[in-house]
Amino acid sequence: MERVVFRCRIAKSLLGSDAVGPPVVLVDRLVPWIAPEFEQVREAALKSIRTGKKLFELAFDQSRPGPF
Repeated sequence: MERVVFRCRIAKSLLGSDAVGPPVVLVDRLVPWIAPEFEQVREAALKSIRTGKKLFELAFDQSRPGPF
């Protein structure tokens, strides 16, 4: 099994009432959104760590709200 790490940055304006809840609520909302594209996210995360020596970041804001 291989583990990958990436960061999710979510604009406060998208969070609504979830902003005051525990982080697990946000993870629960992200899982169904990321799961179908997991291979692409995994490859991007691995490439970012290997070549750029930094974490891959998924950013959600007004232009790309994702599951929010």
